[in-house]
Amino acid sequence: MSEDQQAFLKDYGRKFRDAKSKGSVTTFYDQFYADWFTKFPEISVVFPNAKSLDDLTKDDQEELKWHVNKKKAVCFNNKLVIKLSTHTIFRDSDGSWDGLF
Repeated sequence: MSEDQQAFLKDYGRKFRDAKSKGSVTTFYDQFYADWFTKFPEISVVFPNAKSLDDLTKDDQEELKWHVNKKKAVCFNNKLVIKLSTHTIFRDSDGSWDGLF
């Protein structure tokens, strides 16, 4: 996980706790995902040579959609919720990245 991604999650940890206290976690996730995938486009991870969706075939676009949904599912699998709630988004005790994504 990059330093930019860590900083992004740290900022959203505060926003998550605020949203949770107000009972608006669903709205939080909608905004979180929009902001995350704008700042860290999954296309650059899955297809590093592609500049835009226009560079992808229909099959590639479907694969990209699958990767985006998988990343969202990982977040909903309590990893992100726990990490945002406790603000422990950085490194595991052994110094390795926690594998959030």
